[in-house]
Parts: sequence; structure tokens; C-alpha cells
Amino acid sequence: MKGSMKKLAVFVIVAAITMFITATMASAKSPFPKAIRGQYAATSGSTCMLAPFGFNPNLTPINGVGIIQLINRWGVFTFEKDGTGSVTSNGSQITLSYMGPSGPVLPSAASNTISWDFTYTVDDDGMITITQVPETYFITNISGPMNGATYQVEGASLIGTITPDGKNITLNGSASNLFTVIGPNLLPIGSNQSCSTSVVLIWQHNEKP
Repeated sequence: MKGSMKKLAVFVIVAAITMFITATMASAKSPFPKAIRGQYAATSGSTCMLAPFGFNPNLTPINGVGIIQLINRWGVFTFEKDGTGSVTSNGSQITLSYMGPSGPVLPSAASNTISWDFTYTVDDDGMITITQVPETYFITNISGPMNGATYQVEGASLIGTITPDGKNITLNGSASNLFTVIGPNLLPIGSNQSCSTSVVLIWQHNEKP
């Protein structure tokens, strides 16, 4: 009888230790999904400064030529579990009047289509970082003064947070994160655009069964 009681006591202790270890491991595991899969509806707004001659170290435009653009975009972000993804969207923009090298330039409006590929990572605290794949980001104007013109973007990135259920993502682009826009009437120089951007993504469905 005593032997059975001892065995029972040992069993209870081992079971308790196992439950404690399991609970500890579960609590240590990140509650946020590291791999995302599916399509997210996206809406975003940006205020951008395009500096055709580039930026000074203090983020002022070289030669004082800075073009302010107000941009709205809507579309789809598609995520794959291997850490890659793609974006297809449409946009509309208002370009404010500015003083160009040869005089004042009138304000204008335009719309465009956008597509680009990215890689992403998710940290244990739910912080998500999206980085553009080089030579994949293109904007094509479908109305406005530069209708038909295509621009290439390099160096774009976004950072934000994802909810534990993976259904909602909020992203931001810092104005100090400079990137390059190459296209008609723009010099092939280094960083020449700065944008303050906010993006909201809402999960729609898995792209593949």
C-alpha cells in the first residue's frame, strides 16, 4: 500500500512539473503570427515631398525645389508564408503649386496604378517590417498632366503592428525614410522623395486553398 502511495505521489509531482513546463513554454511563445498568408484590403494616405534635385542633409530640398503631393491609395496586399508578398493598388494625387527652376508651376491632379513586391518580417512583439524588393515598384499615370508616364520607385519600406489574430495590420512610413523616384522629367539621382504615410490592412481571405 505504501509503495502504491509513493508511486502515486511521484506521478502527481511529475505531472505537475510537466504542466508547469508546458504552460511556461506556451506563455513564452509569441502570440503574433510570424508567417502571414492571404489577401488584405488596403487603404492609405500620404503627404509627400518630391525633390527633383535631391535632399540636403537637413532634409530640405536642394535648390529650394520641393513639390508637395497629397496621395490616397486603395488596393490589395498579398502575403505568402515564406516572407514574401506583393501589392496592386490604385491611387489619386493632388500636386500643389510650386516654384520651379523656370518659374511657378500650377497645381494639378492625377490618378495612377501601382504594383510592387516586398519581403516582410514579424517580431515577437507584433512589429511588422515590409521592405520593397528592388526593381519591382512601378507607378503608371492614367490621368493628369503626365498621363501614360511610368515611374520606378526604389527603397520603399513600411513598419507597423499586426494583431494577434493576424486579421488587421497598421503601417507607417516615416518622412525621414528617403527613397528614389525615377521617371520622366526626374533626374536619375539618389534619394529624392520623402513621404509621411499611414496604411491600414484588413484581412479578406486566403489567396490559395
